[in-house]
Amino acid sequence: MIIEQLSSLTVKVSLTASELYEHNVDFDSLENDDKNTRSLVSDVINQINIKLGLNFFNEHLYIEAFSGRESGCILYISVVNNSLYDEDELVDFMDSDFSQDFELSDNSDNKDVSVNVIMFETTVPRSLILLAVFLDKFYHSYTSQSSLYFCDNIYRLLVTTQSTYSNEILNSGFQSGINCISSDLQSCRTIEYCQCIFDENAIEKLTGKMSF
Repeated sequence: MIIEQLSSLTVKVSLTASELYEHNVDFDSLENDDKNTRSLVSDVINQINIKLGLNFFNEHLYIEAFSGRESGCILYISVVNNSLYDEDELVDFMDSDFSQDFELSDNSDNKDVSVNVIMFETTVPRSLILLAVFLDKFYHSYTSQSSLYFCDNIYRLLVTTQSTYSNEILNSGFQSGINCISSDLQSCRTIEYCQCIFDENAIEKLTGKMSF
C-alpha cells in the first residue's frame, strides 16, 4: 500500500491486487454497500492515520476509485465539508460493522462513460494560467468545455474531458502540485455556491486565445 498526501484534505492510495484480495474484493466489486469494501476502506483509513497522522475516521469522505496496474487500484480519498450537504445526502452505514461515512464514486473508469468533469483547485493565479496552457497544448482535442470559479480564496477550474483521458489528466494535475478531483457532486456544488468568473471557454481565456 502506497500512501501519498496530496493536500490537507486529499490522499492518494495505491493498492496491489493481493491487498485487494486480502479483503475479498477486486476493482470491479467495489461498492458502497458491500461489507468487504467497507472493511478495505477501514483498513486504508487506519493506515492513513498511522503513516500520515491524519484522522479521517470521523469525517465524511468522497472516494474516487480507478483501476491500477496488474489488477490493483488507486483511491483518491477527499474529506468533504459536511456543511455543503443535507442530511439525506449522506451515506448511512450505521447498520453495518463499519460506520465510517463515505461515498464511493460511480465515475470509476470501468464504467462506460463518455465524458468526465475534472475540478482543479489552486490559490495561485500563475499556477492556474500554467495549468491552462498545459491543458491547451497537450489535451486541447480531448476537452470540450471549461469554466472558472472562485470560492474561499481558491480558484476552481472545471474541465469536461473524454473519460478515456481522465486518469492521465488527473495524474498530470497531481504531479504539478495542483489538487484535482473527478466528481460530479463537487462540480455541481462549485457551480451552485461559488462565484463564476468564466462560465465557458475558461482555458482559452486564461491562455489569451480568446478575449473576455
